[in-house]
This record gives sequence, C-alpha cells and structure tokens, in this order.
Amino acid sequence: MDLVEKYLGESKNVNLPKGAKVTQVNISKIGIGDTVLHNNKLMTVGKNDIKKSSFMGITLFGDSYSLGNKLVNKVILKKMN
Repeated sequence: MDLVEKYLGESKNVNLPKGAKVTQVNISKIGIGDTVLHNNKLMTVGKNDIKKSSFMGITLFGDSYSLGNKLVNKVILKKMN
C-alpha cells in the first residue's frame, strides 16, 4: 500500500489529482510553493504559511507537527505538458 492509498483510507474527502505522489518529509524540508495534505485538505504553501519561532520552531499553517517529530505529507504533482 502506498502513501496515497494509506492517506485516502483515512480520509475519503481528499481528491488528489491523477498521477500525484505523496511523500512524507520533515517540516524543515517544506518550502513556499509546495503542496501538502493538511487537515484533510490539499493546500499550497505560501510565504505567510511558514513561520519560525524560538519557542515552537517551524510551524506550517500554525501547526508545529509535534515540534518536527511528525512528518508532513508532501504531494508531488505531475507536470502537465
């Protein structure tokens, strides 16, 4: 079972585009323009969505992902020609 099937098994509300791949990465590897699955939604990361603080570390959409111990589901979309 790949990560797409695993994630969709947990939430049937997410419609991923055809050919999309899901990888799990540390929050520090997420950048502006990346697409992630966050709270059962497919979201594109903007410059105001990533914040760094000395107390919580890196946050994405206000979530620290357990201070970096929980992996982020990053979606890699297939480029269309």
